[in-house]
Amino acid sequence: MKAKHSAIYLNLALLLLGLILSLTTPWKPFIWEGFGDPYDYLRQAKMPFFSANFFWPAREQLEGGGVHSPRSFTIPLFYKLMGANADAIIIMQKLMNHLAAFFMAASLLLLLKKATTRVMSVLSIHLLVNWWHVSGWALLLLSESLATSLFLCWVASWLFHLQRPSYGSTALHLIALILFSFTRDNWPYMLLPFYGLFAIFSLWREPKFLRISLTGLGLMLSIFFLQQAAADYGHRYRLPIMHNLLIRIMPNEVWWKWFADKGMPQQEALKKNFGGLESDDKKMFNLYNDKTYQPFFDWVDSKGKSAYMRFLLTHPDYTFMLHEKPKQLYKMVDYNLSYSGPSRGYTKALHFIFPMFHWVLIFILLPFLAIAYWRSRLWIFAFALIQLLVFLLHTLILYNADTYEVERHMFINQTIWHLLCFLAIICAIEYRTAIFGQRKKASTEAGTV
Repeated sequence: MKAKHSAIYLNLALLLLGLILSLTTPWKPFIWEGFGDPYDYLRQAKMPFFSANFFWPAREQLEGGGVHSPRSFTIPLFYKLMGANADAIIIMQKLMNHLAAFFMAASLLLLLKKATTRVMSVLSIHLLVNWWHVSGWALLLLSESLATSLFLCWVASWLFHLQRPSYGSTALHLIALILFSFTRDNWPYMLLPFYGLFAIFSLWREPKFLRISLTGLGLMLSIFFLQQAAADYGHRYRLPIMHNLLIRIMPNEVWWKWFADKGMPQQEALKKNFGGLESDDKKMFNLYNDKTYQPFFDWVDSKGKSAYMRFLLTHPDYTFMLHEKPKQLYKMVDYNLSYSGPSRGYTKALHFIFPMFHWVLIFILLPFLAIAYWRSRLWIFAFALIQLLVFLLHTLILYNADTYEVERHMFINQTIWHLLCFLAIICAIEYRTAIFGQRKKASTEAGTV
């Protein structure tokens, strides 16, 4: 076996091993049945594919009580392909998890030439997706599992196209982009600045990447406005804005009065009945369908989003979370969340490995990637730097978008963080001569003189 090909065989072997171990790990009794969101996805998955409601769903009152909360179409689409059958969906999510790892590792193998770094890349990616913090979501009929898989596919297809540009790789990347964008409403807020920054970088340093960057940017602009319109139509902003108002705004009298001055109704009743809520307080659920607060719901739907945006722009201390407690902020980097229960089967062994990188390393990774690119002029370091900057921006936006169940909304943070750390370490080893060679050469010349 040639050393060059050993990582390719290893990637395939770990795909098959991961699938066998994952599929033989029991997922019953179902743990998703105690959540409300899966039923929204399943209801939407059962809508006719060619109906407007499937792609552009409205918020609807259900017979017998309750409300159907509409979702972006990607998750219902995958669930529809599985016949809206829970067992089939879980199997599909497990399969997607491991296929995404295989594709991600394969895209890195195109970039790396040294046997050591090629093996490192394959091992790190497959270990990461088998960590229960990642793989455990496959047992839930929620968006998190497919969102993680499609994120990895999006990154992999981007790296693949940059190294093997063709009509086929362009189409593959754009398909991955569309599917990933419509898993959750927040992803366009990360993808749009990514393509914008990469387009600027391409114009500045890598003109050969400019066409795909502008294509991605143009498509993302269309997706962004389309998704905003769909979210407005389905009142998908109602709950996040309500969460922020009751959990973060209400305790501050000055902020609460600011919204009252903007016409927010029923502020006294809300403060009396929902004061003192924490970011995971289940009492919040009592508000969702309480018709007593219909004037408040109507105001949130019609004026709440624009008022909250003005508030973010005029209150930087709130926007930059200067008043938040450290315990609350730490939820942005939580891992092994309770939603999927305790780890099962073979995944228990990975608790001794993950999490591998502490968040303090951000202060090292940021300057390292900047210096690595400046010294080497290799685009992979620029890509990682842009991805890290966009990731940090997205975290800030997402926290301000919805302060309820912060750890769940930022479930992917640990995955992205570990992926970027792995990428930085592996590329530093692969291209160490390009990064440190000039300095070494200069030092040698200085010693000779």
